[in-house]
Amino acid sequence: MAENQENNKRGALVVLEGLDRSGKSSQCVKLVSFLENIGCVAELWRFPDRDTSVGMMILAYLSNQSH
Repeated sequence: MAENQENNKRGALVVLEGLDRSGKSSQCVKLVSFLENIGCVAELWRFPDRDTSVGMMILAYLSNQSH
C-alpha cells in the first residue's frame, strides 16, 4: 500500500437534470469554467447527441417542428 495517493485519485461524474430549456447547459458551462479555474480537469458532455438522426428528431420534437 505504498502507492502514491496523488496518482490514485478518482474522478466524479456530475449530472444536472431539469426541464428542457431551463438553463442546464448554461449552468454546466459555468461549472466547467469554475472547476478549470480552480485547477480541476473538467469535461462537458451532452446527451442526447443532437447531431445524430435520433438526436435531430428529439430536437425537432422539442422545438415543435415535428409533424
